[in-house]
Amino acid sequence: MGQILTGHFEADGNDVDLPLGFIPDHLELVNSAAADGEVIKIEWWRCAGVGKELHFIRHANDAGSDRDTPIWETSGEIEAEVSGGTVYNAGDPNLVKVTGDYGVTIDASFMDDSDEIYYTAIRADRDTDHGDINA
Repeated sequence: MGQILTGHFEADGNDVDLPLGFIPDHLELVNSAAADGEVIKIEWWRCAGVGKELHFIRHANDAGSDRDTPIWETSGEIEAEVSGGTVYNAGDPNLVKVTGDYGVTIDASFMDDSDEIYYTAIRADRDTDHGDINA
């Protein structure tokens, strides 16, 4: 059964373990305090694989930034976790056994102390990888 969670937390300058009760198929994070040139929003899809995220950069409205946005990032600031261990097989949820709390770990580099972070986490009814459509 699908599920959608939304929420908020105030960052403390460290990695954040966000207990969701499931490993999301899609996660959206927004840092409302991001400064110009910093990542303001991250989107992560479980089916994209480990460490692949879409980053949106906050720009001043003065055309002074040299960074494009959005950026398909591979630095891996979001990690799905089971009982404190990282899940590295995002493609087959049947390999993940229920052994404790599920959630995500958000790297401290996305947020500073006292930043306000908002999230939407979705567990899909069905998450399908259609493969190569042209094959």
